[in-house]
Amino acid sequence: MSAAPITGLDVVRARAPVQTGPADDGPLSDVILSASEAIEQELGRALTEADFTEVFDGDRRPVGEYRESLYVRNPPIRAVAPWPIITENGTALVVGGTYDATGATQVYVEPEMGLLTRIGGWLPGQRNISVTYRGAVGLPAQDLVSVCVELTWLTWRLAAKDSGLSGANLPGASFQALRDLSAVSRATLNRYRLWIRP
Repeated sequence: MSAAPITGLDVVRARAPVQTGPADDGPLSDVILSASEAIEQELGRALTEADFTEVFDGDRRPVGEYRESLYVRNPPIRAVAPWPIITENGTALVVGGTYDATGATQVYVEPEMGLLTRIGGWLPGQRNISVTYRGAVGLPAQDLVSVCVELTWLTWRLAAKDSGLSGANLPGASFQALRDLSAVSRATLNRYRLWIRP
């Protein structure tokens, strides 16, 4: 997962526990990106809104037993003109958000959960279902910005203390600094964590 920065240099600087100068802008921007990536990997999801295309296997259950539901990996679903584009074995499916009495809708979308329900089940196959959608939390909420700022400064101190601020050691330093987050920040991350779904 390649993260976009959850916050910017100006926000991190405004909450600085240490003095930095213009010469630190480049390294500090690298630490912000590293902290953002660590947070996304820790949560198992993208936090900044982006377009995603995901591929799923169709149902492999015996004939007569159907799995009707799939979950996208980066909910909530925001839109793609206005619903996700879903194909099954290369054929575009009719997508909607509510029950369609005419029966024309083939897949129903529950945007907040990222749930896709195929009436009658998904056709069997390997990597035969493609879903394109705009997803993720969107503009990071203020509580996530606060977590990123805290992790940025923890990483800054840890990386500077260990071996200096180089691109090679930043990811490891950010992941190591995750364990030092405050209880409030850990609770915030748990609210955004993607828990295992059915």
